[in-house]
Amino acid sequence: LVCGFGPDDFKDLDAVKRSAESGRQMLEKVTRNGFTLFQHNHYWEFDRIDGKLKYDIYRELCPGMKYQIDCFWSTNKGTEDPVEMLKKFSDDTILIHMKDGKTVQPGSVEGMKNGLLDCKIDLLPLGEGELPIKRLIAEMPEQVETVIVELDYCNSTDMFSAIERSCRYMLENHLALGRN
Repeated sequence: LVCGFGPDDFKDLDAVKRSAESGRQMLEKVTRNGFTLFQHNHYWEFDRIDGKLKYDIYRELCPGMKYQIDCFWSTNKGTEDPVEMLKKFSDDTILIHMKDGKTVQPGSVEGMKNGLLDCKIDLLPLGEGELPIKRLIAEMPEQVETVIVELDYCNSTDMFSAIERSCRYMLENHLALGRN
């Protein structure tokens, strides 16, 4: 099962603590019933409090949580190295999400509106942005069997073309198996 939190749930240390408590409660119920719980991230988990990643604080307060790392958002708008972030969370990562785009865009994300990110970030088909996809796949934790291509939207083309180009990139670079 997957869960996630909004930007207000990680806005400061008190919010991170409340989110970790909520995560522990969910984890206890889910685990007791034979399921695995993992969390999907956005950029705000990779902000820092006094130099420390909010996600590190959360992980310390909510041991046992597994992660579905969204590699693009783990850049925190270009302030973090996504390969290093994947390595940091590798022991607890079950799935990874790939989307691509321009990572350095200060002030380009407003937060959540109607349950969706209010983004002005240029998202692109895989291989056409700045995410080091080949390096991320090379560093993918052994237990990760699936890379999820996640296109929230695509600024440069329609979604069908973006999916086709992303698939072609993954196949031509031997980063995925599948049909053309």
